[in-house]
Amino acid sequence: MKKYALLSIVVMMLLVVGCGDSNDMSEEDAGMVYGAVSSAVAKAQGSAMMSMSGMNAKIVEGDGFTYNEEDGSFSGTVESLEGGSADVSGTVSEGEGGQTMTFEMVFNDYVSQGITLNGTITLEYSGSATSYTMKYSGDIEASGDVEGSVDFDLTVSVADGQLTFEGTVGGYDVSGSASYS
Repeated sequence: MKKYALLSIVVMMLLVVGCGDSNDMSEEDAGMVYGAVSSAVAKAQGSAMMSMSGMNAKIVEGDGFTYNEEDGSFSGTVESLEGGSADVSGTVSEGEGGQTMTFEMVFNDYVSQGITLNGTITLEYSGSATSYTMKYSGDIEASGDVEGSVDFDLTVSVADGQLTFEGTVGGYDVSGSASYS
């Protein structure tokens, strides 16, 4: 989970922005919403993975996930320490290429980094711990430290010491890459 959080921060810092059509906020504010959403998504992934491992531990009191081994489905609610919650449901499967996980996260006044999030994000993950692709899509209404609508259509890939990202966040075209070891 630490790796996901680190990569989310790297992506946020490396946003290379071009002009977009539906910008409802500045590129800096769109990046802040991306960071808030990514933090919440990483928390949901961690809670879901713990339920699959049989640990069924809670990251925050109130968090709780169920996992059905027969069909690979999982669901639960993630509570924010800052307020609000997010309902999460999805599926996971294992195959030769690693793991495939798809989930929908519905934000209900979920506060992350001073930003209140409402809306839905879908995350599609495929690969292994060292080589994977994550695709974020959806629409978020932000309020608090940042105000406005942010649409997501972003793909992040990690392989062979290289992180790449491409898509749109808040109407801004983003793309870039970074090496890591």
